[in-house]
Amino acid sequence: MAEYAPDRKRGFCGSFLEFGALAGFSLGAFLMLSVSAVLSDARMEAWGWRLPFLVAAPLGLIGRTEIPRRKPATGRFRRGLEREPEPAVAAKDAAV
Repeated sequence: MAEYAPDRKRGFCGSFLEFGALAGFSLGAFLMLSVSAVLSDARMEAWGWRLPFLVAAPLGLIGRTEIPRRKPATGRFRRGLEREPEPAVAAKDAAV
């Protein structure tokens, strides 16, 4: 998100990534609370625990396929990919 933001608003727009993660976690917890309040313990153990996964699977597929298709990589990101990678350093050489 921050790559698409204007220079002066990059931090503000980038903060929505954290907000989205918190909102998703809260929504998932609320969904699980609702399901466990409606179902009995036996039904929850038998099949109810699968419901949040069934809700999350289509959302994950949409996020994995549609978002990259509609939002191509920015110039900043492509320039970062074009840079020469730094050479790998062995762990024994990295320790001083």
